[in-house]
Amino acid sequence: MSMYVNGEIVEDTLISEEMERMRPQYEQVFANMEQTERENQLKQWAKENLTEQFILKQEADKRDYDVAEEVQKTYSDLIEKAGGKDKFFEERGLDKSSEDEVIKDIELQTKIRRLVSEVQDSADAPSFEEIEDYYENNKEKFVIPEMVRASHIVKHLAPGEENDEAYEELQGVLERITNGEKDFAEFAAEYSECPDQGGDLGYFARGKMVEDFEDIAFGMEVGEVSEVFRTEFGFHIAKVTDRQPERQCGLDEVKDYIENQLQEQKKEEALEKFLDKHVNKASVEEK
Repeated sequence: MSMYVNGEIVEDTLISEEMERMRPQYEQVFANMEQTERENQLKQWAKENLTEQFILKQEADKRDYDVAEEVQKTYSDLIEKAGGKDKFFEERGLDKSSEDEVIKDIELQTKIRRLVSEVQDSADAPSFEEIEDYYENNKEKFVIPEMVRASHIVKHLAPGEENDEAYEELQGVLERITNGEKDFAEFAAEYSECPDQGGDLGYFARGKMVEDFEDIAFGMEVGEVSEVFRTEFGFHIAKVTDRQPERQCGLDEVKDYIENQLQEQKKEEALEKFLDKHVNKASVEEK
């Protein structure tokens, strides 16, 4: 038996390809299912996806969009990217006699994009109340964690490498820093193997640096200089230059982000509603 969407056949090869495309996404969902049940469910979902794709294609093809210029540009760009028309058709395993079919397919894909954009652009903009509600219900997403700003002087070592000379050199540098001989950044520029910006690493939260470095940095006060210590990258001297406590972002700081998130959500909902409407009206048969 074959599946038909509004009289148009959906080839079995397309269903198989869609099943394989979807399989990795649903491996965990299928974990406790028997093999036969798993394949039947995956096939059903593949058919549902293809039904929507065929309906979108059919609806786009009905539209009287003027896409000739865009189609020609797309085709020309593809030819140029391939390095010429011969290579373009060779890469796709096609004969030049298929050119009209290729252009027709580009035209259809262009119309589909135009239709999707048209449907999604019809979605209402999020209201301030919706933005405010999202913020209040998701405040935990808008917390900036505690951060420190630190500079360091580093001598790199390979994993497992011992280098007493590098350690002693940094011990001498640390003594000169402690004596106030010159600024930490000047020592970093002169002695560090990462001398850019005076060794300044900027602000960072936990989880951004290696744990050994973070443990030292987050345990120091502003202005404090560490002892020489080792991480997987080598020997370091660190200085904390500033720290910022964890804080909750205000609505004004994240309003634009929330608005964009909600707008994208509304666009997807508009497309789903459009497809549901046409799927419900469609003739989907297996015969």
